[in-house]
Amino acid sequence: MLAPYLHYRAPNTRHDSTWATPNIPRMLLCSLLAGLGIHACDHLEVLTFNIPKQYRDSNTTSAYSWRMMQGINPQHYQRDLAMLAQHGVPLLAMIGEHDEAFHAERLGNSLLPFHEKTQLEVMDNVDHLGIATSEMTGKCIDKWLTS
Repeated sequence: MLAPYLHYRAPNTRHDSTWATPNIPRMLLCSLLAGLGIHACDHLEVLTFNIPKQYRDSNTTSAYSWRMMQGINPQHYQRDLAMLAQHGVPLLAMIGEHDEAFHAERLGNSLLPFHEKTQLEVMDNVDHLGIATSEMTGKCIDKWLTS
C-alpha cells in the first residue's frame, strides 16, 4: 500500500488537506442512485485533485469519477485488513513523512489494530506523490518481497 486512502473516518485521514476536493452533493446523488440500481451518473467527476505542476504529465489523474472512486477505494477497510491477517497475507504499507493528503504518523493507528503484522514504513523526506517516484520506495518494496 502506497500512501493509502482507507476511509474518510480513518485515523490517518487529513481533513485539512487541500490535496483533494470532494463534490459532496454529487457524491450523495451518485450514492443514492447507485443504491437504487441506477448507474447513469457513475461517469461524473466527484473528486478533483490539486496536483503540483512538477508531477503533472500524460499519466496524471486529475479527478475521479464516481465509478473510479468506488472501484479503487475500500468499502470496509477494517474488515478487509482483518481478513488479510486471518489468512496470513503479509502487508507492506508505505507513506512519506511529508504526505500532504494523510497523516503519516497516524497510518499505524489505522492499520495495526486490524492487521498487527503490517510492516509500516514512513519514508524520510518524501511527500504524497513522491512515494510513487522515490528510489527508496522501490528498494523498500524489493527488500520486502525478497525477505
